[in-house]
Amino acid sequence: MSRESVPPRPTVGVRDIARRLGVSVGTVDRALHDKPGIKAETRARVLAEAKTLGYRPNLAARDLVSRRQRQISVYLPEGPSFFWDTLRDGLREAAAPLAPSLRLVFRTYTPGWTLDGFLARSGPDRVDSGLLVAPDEAMVTELQRHDLRKLDVPVACVANDAPDSPPMPSVYVQPFTVGALAGELMGRFVPGGGPLAFVTASADSRTHLDQLRGFTSSLSMISARSRVVAIIETRADDRDTSRQLRDLLAAHPRLKGVYISTSAALPVLRALGHVGKLAPLAVVATDLSPELIPWIRSGMVAATVYQRPLTQGHMVLKLLHEYLQSKRLPTPHRQAVAPYAVMNSNLDLVLQRLAIARDSTASGDALQAEKTYA
Repeated sequence: MSRESVPPRPTVGVRDIARRLGVSVGTVDRALHDKPGIKAETRARVLAEAKTLGYRPNLAARDLVSRRQRQISVYLPEGPSFFWDTLRDGLREAAAPLAPSLRLVFRTYTPGWTLDGFLARSGPDRVDSGLLVAPDEAMVTELQRHDLRKLDVPVACVANDAPDSPPMPSVYVQPFTVGALAGELMGRFVPGGGPLAFVTASADSRTHLDQLRGFTSSLSMISARSRVVAIIETRADDRDTSRQLRDLLAAHPRLKGVYISTSAALPVLRALGHVGKLAPLAVVATDLSPELIPWIRSGMVAATVYQRPLTQGHMVLKLLHEYLQSKRLPTPHRQAVAPYAVMNSNLDLVLQRLAIARDSTASGDALQAEKTYA
């Protein structure tokens, strides 16, 4: 029998557990939901049998029965970004089956913003059941510094790993893995080796350092003759980026490849194209945006390392919702997503998936318009 023809496993309910153990449905309910009025050994038997049978509670139905509505505030960095738009789509897709008992409220934060705003709003009038944050490096430090128990709501992180302490749900792509994949691609696109450039938004950031370690480590195993001869820091200044690239090409006329580790690849590509050096170069970018698509189709960008924001949104919403329901930290609570390479050969399949995501969430009636929190 083929794998596709195997019938799905039947859903296990509370009544099935009660029937197997010869106890009442009420006893099973008290054990599963940690209610009083049940002996410790009976609770242990129920929990063991539930695990054996593969019981999974219907969390959405439970909220519908109780008529309870939960609200999760999602805090993402300010500014337009295809990555953040796609992450929102993933969150909306995951939240749709839980409506109307779950509502998402999207907010933005500016650089330098701290958690003091959260703490100031942690009184009895708080409406949030949970908080979901895509933290920059400064906010990761904030998460470590504050006692999040004062918030009295669960906090989860997405797109950047949460600190080890305090423990919280997090879904992310490891920067080292992103860099390592880019390094392997570059090593294969430049089989003879040669000088390479590494372009980053901030050379001092932890993310950059981890990506650079991954890039050079992977590259060295494939091409011993390849080496990074320059690190270009864009600083969101297109004119300065162009100047640095002109200086780079003047100093290294035989440059073989460029890895653009920042998602803002367009200024770099335009600058390289303007000086007429783009075509001979192997270029690996990071993430995906509408502006990058024609560069991939033309072959000017050989590949981009896609960090799968749609999947990250799905996974972290489910983790946080489980946390809200069970009041226990999910296991495992930190989940790393594997990035993959997008090239011209699989670009249309990726874009089709993203278009489906956008169409399916265009009329989400359980979502509130995005607000800005400063």
